[in-house]
Amino acid sequence: MQKDNTENNRSKASRDTTCPFLLGWLKRVIFFFFFFFLLFSFSLNSAGSTLSTKLTRGMVARAGERGSRAQIRYCTHSLCACTQATFTCQNQPLEQVESFKYLGLPFHQSGHISHLITPKLNKAAASWAIVQQKHAQLPCSDTVCLKFRLFQSILCPAFHYGGPVWGMRTPTDSAANNIRKQLEQKHMLYLERLYGVPSTTSHAVILAELNMHSLKHFWWQQTIAFWNALASAPASCLHRLVLIDNLQDAPLHSVHNSSWSVSHCRSSVGYDLPTQVQSIPVIDTNTVIAGLEHQASLSWSNLSSSPRTAPTRNAKLCTWHNRFRPFNISNPYFLLPVSGKRMKHFLRFRLSCLSLPIETGRHHRPPSPRSSRFCPHCPLASVGDEYHLVFECPNFQPLRDKYHTLFSSRTSSMRAFFAQKERMLVYKFISDCLDMINS
Repeated sequence: MQKDNTENNRSKASRDTTCPFLLGWLKRVIFFFFFFFLLFSFSLNSAGSTLSTKLTRGMVARAGERGSRAQIRYCTHSLCACTQATFTCQNQPLEQVESFKYLGLPFHQSGHISHLITPKLNKAAASWAIVQQKHAQLPCSDTVCLKFRLFQSILCPAFHYGGPVWGMRTPTDSAANNIRKQLEQKHMLYLERLYGVPSTTSHAVILAELNMHSLKHFWWQQTIAFWNALASAPASCLHRLVLIDNLQDAPLHSVHNSSWSVSHCRSSVGYDLPTQVQSIPVIDTNTVIAGLEHQASLSWSNLSSSPRTAPTRNAKLCTWHNRFRPFNISNPYFLLPVSGKRMKHFLRFRLSCLSLPIETGRHHRPPSPRSSRFCPHCPLASVGDEYHLVFECPNFQPLRDKYHTLFSSRTSSMRAFFAQKERMLVYKFISDCLDMINS
């Protein structure tokens, strides 16, 4: 992208704008859209591409966040004046529009972003259909690991696209937050379908089992990457100057713009930086991610030490944390090359979603106490849970004898048992036990 000299751009703005005193306000109200434009033009500029004036449009946008009534009256009056401005690019006048679509994202002069996120719900559904279609076309049997790779390659980009624009934007906008929440719920819904677990399964357990982060992590990483790219740009870069202007407007004029949004979200994870208005502070990605992980870890705090005595509300969290949490996350079980149907059955065991007495007892009326949900296959009067199936129930002793190499003093706990190097052997043992239950 070919950019004009900064001073020339400023002089053009002074000549072409009918109300020069509104220039500073104009930069504030259009920054949200220019921020998105910079996201793509910054990379084009690095590649030496040229901006086409025939395809470029001008638009004056109101601030996306609602301000005081006085601010709204001022902005409305100023907007009417600014709509008479003439915008130029490479000495060519630009057509001024009320809305436009850029790289698949619709923008409107209202300044709101809800309509930017809403189409992603349908796009995610279409991407999931493509995942199903492509997986069915593979010349192999159904496997969870292959579908997971298709999920990452096809569906995840649908959730991430345009994240630097709307992912962290307007954190106090309830409408935008509701749609972002719907996107996160849709993301978890497809993961549940992918791994065959019920919708009642804890999202924290699913993400931990798959060693995945929430969508918020990805949106943050995208936003920080773009922000830091501008921070490291040359001092004369127009893109950098616009962001600095945006940084100045946030505290000086109480504008809830993109800079304010990033600062607000950064503070929400306990990462504060000194206020700077003359330069762009570099955001440390690791610090932000550590803050997000700390927030996520609060789900696992204050859990009972024993799944058998844990309150029902957090029982599954407690069970996974105490029995299935891996010591090494580099080789997860769901990547084993086995039948998709059998792997889903195995994963439901690890996520406490199978019809074991410890699970079915809560459906009784009234629900049976967890400590009284005994195994019906043996006379031990022991709680029929995952630990009982692997180590205690005499009904499965023939299978323990068959897989005797898996049992030793070093593997007497559930976490140690599932941490063994012979993961395929562990999978086969559990799978045979589940087959015996269903026979």
